[in-house]
Amino acid sequence: MLKNQKSLFWIVSLLLLIITCVTYLQHVDSMGYYADDWYEIYGGEKFGPERFFEIYASDRPFRGYLSSTLYDFFDSNIIYYQILAIGLRWAGAVALLWGLLLIWNNKYLPITLISILYLLYPGFLEQPHAFNYQAQQFAMAAMLWSIALSIKFLLSKNLISKIFLFLVSALLSLFSVFLMEYYIGLEGYRFLLLIYLILRESSEIWYKKLKKLFLTVLPFTLAPLIFVVWRLFLFDSSRYATDVERLYLNLLDNPRLIAVNFLRRFIIDMGEIFVDAWITPIKQFLPQLRTSEFLIGFLFAILITGGTILLMRSLNTSSTETNNKNYWARDMFIIGFLGAAICLIPINLAEKEVAFIVLNRFSFPSSIGISMFIIGVIFYFCSASWRPVFTSIFIFFAVMTQYANNLRFASDWVETQKMWREFTWRVPGLEQGTTLMGLYPGETQEGYSIWAPASLLYFTDSEEINISAEVINDGTIKNLQTNAPYERNHRSFYFFHQYDKALIFSKPTSKSCLRLLNGDHPEISVYDQATIQYAAEFSKLGQIINEDTLNDDKFKEIIGYEGDTNSWCYYYEKADLARQFHNWEEVTSLEQNIQTHNLKPYDAIEWMPFIEAYAYTGEYGYAGSLIDYVNKVPYYRESQCMYYKNLSEVNDPAIQAGNEFLKNVFCEED
Repeated sequence: MLKNQKSLFWIVSLLLLIITCVTYLQHVDSMGYYADDWYEIYGGEKFGPERFFEIYASDRPFRGYLSSTLYDFFDSNIIYYQILAIGLRWAGAVALLWGLLLIWNNKYLPITLISILYLLYPGFLEQPHAFNYQAQQFAMAAMLWSIALSIKFLLSKNLISKIFLFLVSALLSLFSVFLMEYYIGLEGYRFLLLIYLILRESSEIWYKKLKKLFLTVLPFTLAPLIFVVWRLFLFDSSRYATDVERLYLNLLDNPRLIAVNFLRRFIIDMGEIFVDAWITPIKQFLPQLRTSEFLIGFLFAILITGGTILLMRSLNTSSTETNNKNYWARDMFIIGFLGAAICLIPINLAEKEVAFIVLNRFSFPSSIGISMFIIGVIFYFCSASWRPVFTSIFIFFAVMTQYANNLRFASDWVETQKMWREFTWRVPGLEQGTTLMGLYPGETQEGYSIWAPASLLYFTDSEEINISAEVINDGTIKNLQTNAPYERNHRSFYFFHQYDKALIFSKPTSKSCLRLLNGDHPEISVYDQATIQYAAEFSKLGQIINEDTLNDDKFKEIIGYEGDTNSWCYYYEKADLARQFHNWEEVTSLEQNIQTHNLKPYDAIEWMPFIEAYAYTGEYGYAGSLIDYVNKVPYYRESQCMYYKNLSEVNDPAIQAGNEFLKNVFCEED
C-alpha cells in the first residue's frame, strides 16, 4: 500500500471498530449464559478447565484446548467473553478489508461496504451468545486472516516473506478447521480469489498460466488435506451428528436419496442465506420491541446508515470508472456467490441445514460471500446515484435486526435470572433424583439449561449429577404418563431420568410468578401452555425439601440477580413454600406484608396460598375477599370448585372446615 492508502486503511479499520461497538456493545452488560453454555459452565465450575477436553473429545477435541485456555483466563465472567467475541468479529472484518484491497487496491468504497455488511450480516444472530460461540468467532477470524495472508503471499516477491506468509496462513487455516470442521468450506474463498488474481494478472499463454495457477494453489491445499486425512482416517467421532462413517454408510445404502436430499437442502439454504436472512429475523423481532426500544434502534440504524452514506461520498470512486460497466464488480459478485454456495456444501453433506432462527449459525461462513455478492451487484448494475440508496437499505435492516437481536438475548437472560431467583425463593432444597421439567419466558432448548444451573446451585460440592431435567413436549409428556426410564450421556455428562420424581414448574409470562405445581392439586393458569396442563398431574411437590442447600455465593457468581424482596413474587414464593409444609400462620403473616406494600398479582391464581391459609385458620372473611379476585376468572372458579367438591374428608377439623368453606364459595351460584 502507498502511504496515503495505509492511512486510509487504518481510518477505515477504526470506522469498522466504531460500527462494531455501536452495534454489539449495546446491552452487553445485560448478556449472560444461554443454551449450550450451561453444560460448559457446569463442567468448568465443577471440574475446572480440564473438563473441556472431555466435553469436546467426541467431535472437536481441539476445541477443548481453546475452551480450557479461555476458561483458565476468564473463568465464568461472561463480560470478558462478550468483549472478546466482539473484538474477533472486528478482527475478521479488518482481515476481509485488507485481503480484498490486495486484489482490488483502488476500490476502497465497495470493499469497505463489504466489510461493513460482513460485520452486520443479519443471518448470523449468535454474536451475543459469546461463551459457547467463541470457537466460531476464532475460526472465522483465523480463516479470514489466513486467506488475506495467502493473497499477500501471491503478490510478494521476497522468498523469505513468501515462506513466512505461507506458514502462518497454513497454521491459521488448520487452527480454523480443527476448531469447526465445516469451516473448511471457507477455503473456497481462498481458491476462488487466488485463481481470479492469477488469471487477471498473468498475460502469459494459457498453458503457462495454468502451470502458474497449479503451482501457486497447490501448496494451499496442504492444510485442508491434513485436516481431511485426520478427520477421515485418524479420528473417530463418537458423536452422531459428526460421525463421518455414519454419513458414508448412509450414502452407500441409498446414494440417490442422499443426493436428492443434499440438493434439496442446498437449494433451500441458498434462499435462506441470501434472502430469508434479511426477512425472517427482523419480521420476528420487531413486533417484540416496545415503542421506546424501536425508536432507539431506529436512531442507531439511521446513525450507522447516515455515516455510511457520508463515507460513500468521501470515498466515491465513480470518477475513476472508465466505462459504463464495472467488470471488477461483476467478478466480485460472481466470486461472492460461488464462495457462499461452497460454504454450504460441507454443512449440507453433514445433513445439516440453515434455518432461522435456531440454526442461523450455519449461515456465518457464507456471510462473506453474501456481502461481496450484494455490493458487487449494486456497483455493477446500479448507477452512482442509486448505490447509496440500495446500500443504505441493506445496512439499515441489518442494524435494526442486530439491535433487536441484542435486546432478545438481553431479555432472555433477564427472564432466566428472574426464574432462578424465584426458584431459589421457593425451593430451599431438592431431593436427589429429581427431574425438573417446565417452561418460562426464557428459551429452553435442552434439559441442560435447567439441570446444569440447578446442580450448581443446590449440589455445589457433588461431582455427580444429582438431578436431571427435560423439556416439556409431546414426547416427554408420554414418558411422564408411562414413567419410562431415560438414560443419557451428553458430552461426557451422564444422567438418568426418573419420571416418577418429576417436578413441574411454570412461569408463563414475564409478569407471572414461578409456580411449582402440586400434582394432587395442580393450579393451572389461564396463561399456561397446554403441555403444562397435561404434565401437571405428574408433578411431585415432595421433591422440594425444607432443608436449605442453596449455595448463595454460587448464585451471585453465576446468576448475579438479587431480586426485590418486597415484590409480589417474593411473598408469593415464600407463601407457597410455607403452604407446602402447612405453615398457615406464616402464610397469613406474609399476606399482611402484601397489604402493607399494596401488592397484587398479575395472575389471580397466585392468590391461592393466601386463600387456603385464611380458610384453614378460620379467617373466612379475609379468605372470601381474596376469592373474589379468583372468581372473576371463570376458568379458575370452575377448576377450584371441581377440586374442592371432589376432595376427600380429612381428620383435621380446621382443614375440613376450610375445605367446606372453599367448596361453597367457589361453587356457589351467581
